[in-house]
Amino acid sequence: MKCAWLSVVLCLLLVFSHSFTFGNDADIERYFQLKIMEMSQFWSEGKIKEGTAILEELYSNDEFLKINDKRITITYGLACGYSLLGGHDKALDLLTEAIDAGFSNYAHIQKDSDLDNIRNDERFSEIIRRIQPRLDFWDSPFISTPYSDNLTYDEKVGGLSKLWSEIKYNFVYFDRVPEINWDSLYMAYLPRVKTTQSTYEYYRMLQEICVYLKDGHTAINPPAELMNEFWAKPPIKTLIIEDKVFITDVDSDSLFQNGIIPGLEITQINGIPVRQYVTERIMKYICASTKQGLVRNAYGFYLLAGSVNEPVELVLKGENGKILKETLNREPFIYSPPKFDFNVIDSNIGYVNLPTFGSNDIYDAFDSTFNRIMQTDALIIDLRENGGGNSQVGYNILAYLTDSPFSIVQSKATIYSGHKRARGVAEKWEVSLGNWQSNESKFYDKPVVVLIGSFTASAAEDFVVSFDTMRRGKLIGEPTAGTTGQPLSFSLPGGGSGRVCTMRCTYPDGKEFVGSGIYPHILVKPTAGDIKSNLDVVLETAIKYLKKSPDNHE
Repeated sequence: MKCAWLSVVLCLLLVFSHSFTFGNDADIERYFQLKIMEMSQFWSEGKIKEGTAILEELYSNDEFLKINDKRITITYGLACGYSLLGGHDKALDLLTEAIDAGFSNYAHIQKDSDLDNIRNDERFSEIIRRIQPRLDFWDSPFISTPYSDNLTYDEKVGGLSKLWSEIKYNFVYFDRVPEINWDSLYMAYLPRVKTTQSTYEYYRMLQEICVYLKDGHTAINPPAELMNEFWAKPPIKTLIIEDKVFITDVDSDSLFQNGIIPGLEITQINGIPVRQYVTERIMKYICASTKQGLVRNAYGFYLLAGSVNEPVELVLKGENGKILKETLNREPFIYSPPKFDFNVIDSNIGYVNLPTFGSNDIYDAFDSTFNRIMQTDALIIDLRENGGGNSQVGYNILAYLTDSPFSIVQSKATIYSGHKRARGVAEKWEVSLGNWQSNESKFYDKPVVVLIGSFTASAAEDFVVSFDTMRRGKLIGEPTAGTTGQPLSFSLPGGGSGRVCTMRCTYPDGKEFVGSGIYPHILVKPTAGDIKSNLDVVLETAIKYLKKSPDNHE
């Protein structure tokens, strides 16, 4: 049995771990994290009674209960534990205590299978109903209105004002954009609300505003009803290499048979030179923290995105300068979670593709494959297409590569207080620095390298930071996207949403990588010739390195 609560408690542990003001702060924090990891291991093995006993030990220690964030972690976990063990009344009492302490993840409570045994109790509905006023305060239904083709003027102004408010109070990188006065920008865009003639145009305007902040974790998501106006694409992948744009993959037999193949260069889109098209039609809507992240997204994911009802016209250049003109239909936007992949390649080197940390299925797949991985002589972990997800998924995989606890990213967040502001006291920065426990029963002690690139972002970069810090092996490829942090999501009129980065992340020693990216130890840039030859030069470099270096622990 696997408990759904684990995903929440480990996230709380990441977000809320910080220095205390009593005793030996580091020792107390380390003890708490080790106990939580020990409990999590029991629960992942279905040993609910043993895991709950550890939480009871923590609950009996007043030092932990004094810290509200720890109290939430412990009491909500115990509520789940006693629910699974059949202790209904105790589970309900502890759930009440967790909510009184501030737990307000209503969506998680509604789907948390650990609470199913108490879900039909009358008290359960009464307890979680107490969360609703908190949710309505921040995501009021008066602003979070349903979709319509053209929102009212009042709805549009309300949405812009909400965006302004959430970013003003929560964005942690205003110092990186000193040329931007957020209030001035808000006032400048207020008149533009009137000029938008549809909900589509309105959301394009909101996206344009967020671009000024130059942060990949601060952005706008359109309503579901508009996904096929924003994100429909032909079934091909593209990339810019050596200042030229190439087709790198074709996921359509009919297109392939018609001569649309990897290696073709795109020179025009809808009659406009491709570089001009990107500058005028795409980049002004893309939020990114670095140049490499912006370029990768513009010429990769977003290049051919648009309305499903509007085909895209391409001018292509093939071998010997042959020019092709093709009109491609855009296909409806459908998100398909990328899949874990493992195989054994040259010289008994294992290759693991981790394309996302957005699902615990990736960790489960790694764990179920680990016996085969252990039979290899070296390991390549590919994060080049991993745009992030949940950092704990990556950390749990890293735990197989070491036999001791390892450091995770250091994070900082501001603590706003209206009372202190009234007294002329500036916002306080809360610093969070923690360790992650190794997997005591499974340890891969052979050479490892990690492949990175400009799409490696967010939770994947958190993985890279820890891998780099533990000096476990080489990073090979290109600089990462340079964007991570805890985003706060909020609803907007018409069913769309926004998010704002609320947490600054660095290496454990304070070294910055947001805004610059993590640089590889071995820089490898594919060439146009590599694309045309279908050669993965980054992977080939990793193989050659491992074959020459029988023990590459740094």
